[in-house]
Amino acid sequence: MTKAPAHTLLIPKAPNHNRIKDSQARPANAAEKRHHNRIAAMGCLVCGARACVHHERGKPVGKRDHRYVAPLCPCDHQTGKNARHVIGFDKFNELLGFNLREWAEREWAVSQRLETEK
Repeated sequence: MTKAPAHTLLIPKAPNHNRIKDSQARPANAAEKRHHNRIAAMGCLVCGARACVHHERGKPVGKRDHRYVAPLCPCDHQTGKNARHVIGFDKFNELLGFNLREWAEREWAVSQRLETEK
């Protein structure tokens, strides 16, 4: 019995998850990165702690949009009992007292104004 040459060995393909579109969003451009930095510097909207940016997709859920982000600390974003990804969109907005997507849209408009004033 002979061994197959190395170049003919089969390499398993990545699984196909029957996605119609690529699940990854494009990378943030320079203006979006400046916007992310401005938003993160605000501190968490819930507790005021150091924040990371949360991409708010809104309804219906779509691809991540780098324009609509909100500052949330890791606890209020993903790990706490009342975190955005734990309790869901509607309950989190109720807890905040305002719609996070609308807030993110207004802040993007502010960043756009700041960009044009440069």
